[in-house]
Amino acid sequence: MRVRDAETSIYHGLLELPWPRYLSAMWIVCGELQSLYWGWLNDGDKELVAETMDVVRQVVIAGKSPEATRDAKKLARAWGRLSQSSRADEASAGLENAWMTFEALAQEISGICGQYDGANWVTNAATERWRVYPPDFEGPIVEDPNEETDDAGPMAQTLALFERIVTKVAEAQGPDLDPASLRAQIFAQP
Repeated sequence: MRVRDAETSIYHGLLELPWPRYLSAMWIVCGELQSLYWGWLNDGDKELVAETMDVVRQVVIAGKSPEATRDAKKLARAWGRLSQSSRADEASAGLENAWMTFEALAQEISGICGQYDGANWVTNAATERWRVYPPDFEGPIVEDPNEETDDAGPMAQTLALFERIVTKVAEAQGPDLDPASLRAQIFAQP
């Protein structure tokens, strides 16, 4: 698998979705990010993830409200503090991109940034989870536009899953965009 092609497909697939469908897809994808990084999250991170996921789902189901906007602003500030904390200096590039994905979703809902900003971070969180750098590596990370990864490897499997999620959310029929329902449908299919 060519990594850049998969990342581009996921990114553009997300951008092509109407915003409520995009939020549903991101809720499902972010649930996968949560699983990928679970061992690297502390209790405070896990709470922020859960609260962010709750607000995203609430907006998908009930629409944007003053309460959701207020909650999202609070969450965006908390994510911002985390990304500026001393922990960020020691975090992997993947973990930082995961944090930024959740922060961007909170910012989108709060109106701090434009819609679809989370799409800018999500594929980096997926690919960087599987990259291994030498212990003395100090960066910068230079991406190879022709990078390939084994289709059976964890990076390719993660990207394929994210692409499948985006595609299935785009194809979902009916008005029910509840991301929990969509996730159950997607993961029930072979």
